[in-house]
Amino acid sequence: MRNNLITLLLILVAGYTAAQNTTFSPWSSEVIGDRALSSHGMFSGIGNCRVSYFDSTVLNFYNPSTYNNLSKGMPLYSIGLNSRYTQLIDGQQKNWNFTMIPDHFVMAFGLKKYLGLAFGVKPFTRTGYEITQRTKVGTDSIKYVYKGKGGSQELFLGLSADLINLRSTRLSVGGNAGYLFGTAHKERQSLLINGNNIVGGVDWNDLKLNTFHYEFAVNLKQNIGKTHSVVMTAVIEPEQQLRATANNYLFYGNVDDPELMDTLSATTDVKTTIALASKTQLGFAWKMQFKDARKDNSLRNSELAFHVNYTQSINLRDTTISYIVNQSSGWNFGIQYTPEIGFQENTTKTKFMEKLHYRAGFYQQSLPYTQQDNTVLDKGFSVGFGMPVTSFRTLSSLNFAFNAGERSNFQGSNYSERYIGFSFGVTLAPSNFDKWFVKRKLD
Repeated sequence: MRNNLITLLLILVAGYTAAQNTTFSPWSSEVIGDRALSSHGMFSGIGNCRVSYFDSTVLNFYNPSTYNNLSKGMPLYSIGLNSRYTQLIDGQQKNWNFTMIPDHFVMAFGLKKYLGLAFGVKPFTRTGYEITQRTKVGTDSIKYVYKGKGGSQELFLGLSADLINLRSTRLSVGGNAGYLFGTAHKERQSLLINGNNIVGGVDWNDLKLNTFHYEFAVNLKQNIGKTHSVVMTAVIEPEQQLRATANNYLFYGNVDDPELMDTLSATTDVKTTIALASKTQLGFAWKMQFKDARKDNSLRNSELAFHVNYTQSINLRDTTISYIVNQSSGWNFGIQYTPEIGFQENTTKTKFMEKLHYRAGFYQQSLPYTQQDNTVLDKGFSVGFGMPVTSFRTLSSLNFAFNAGERSNFQGSNYSERYIGFSFGVTLAPSNFDKWFVKRKLD
């Protein structure tokens, strides 16, 4: 089992490093890609309320202050898969595109009573688009093609610890430190439209990211009586300078076959710096447990949770620097209902549908792009559910989420991007009879 997971990790890392279309969005043409496209099968179902989710059965690598909440000797593996069906509308033209890629592979576990550790690989940016334009010049027509693919990933290590751990109050801090790698490939073609003529010029640009990245988090959980609890959290990504290597080529010849093109100019291995704007994410969650009656008059222990997340980024003042801008600002709202939270202790009366986690959410983000001098917004809603694996008393679960939304300036523009997404996440854990990192004793 453990060898199979390691093998899967290597396969995912190899897939990440390949220059492939990981998304299809013209907005991803900015610098080294779009950071707003990553999704998770568990958090996507509650409107992408990532930082406020605090649970001992959930590996939340979006909030590094939660790792110490995991049980000692009970590691969790998290594997994700994302797909998106996108409709691009430009005036009267409509294009449909579909992408499906692995999202992440992360492992976490409790080290000591007050410590937690996590490591793995997760997406950082994604690039993928293809745009075609035609312009009439005199008696001729010129065709322009803009293409992009690739992206970057983060191989990271995270640690968290308790500052306060009382019966009703828990204050934790943590951080992730990682290495960013990957390449964003961008290509611009121009050729005369003359029958089957495919001769023209190609401007070829590669931007390779190879640098370090870090973020910090703090998390406060407060129990209010026996049935209520609140969670307040903050995740801070400071302003950082990311190292990158740029390559630029200018070709002329057969645009469909690089071997038949002549190199007009080449600028390679140019060291550059990309400035990452600072980002702060604030989260709030309120959980309420209550008794709910079944049809046979027996009681089940239900739970209802509300989540609110807010994101704010501070753009850099020096406009002469090429930089990635995080999501400017936005709100996420989510709700989760679990009919029976004690299904492992009450297996005889708990039905299958009572074990599921039911989720729904809404989100609105202002993206770091403008269209006709208006900010581009990303609005959408999501639904999902989580299905725990009850065999062998394990913490494993399967999580599904569907989301639909639109990216546009919502001011009557001819261009917009509509999408339907599906996210699938698997959390794997050993059974309670196979704890790790526990010293065995003989009777």
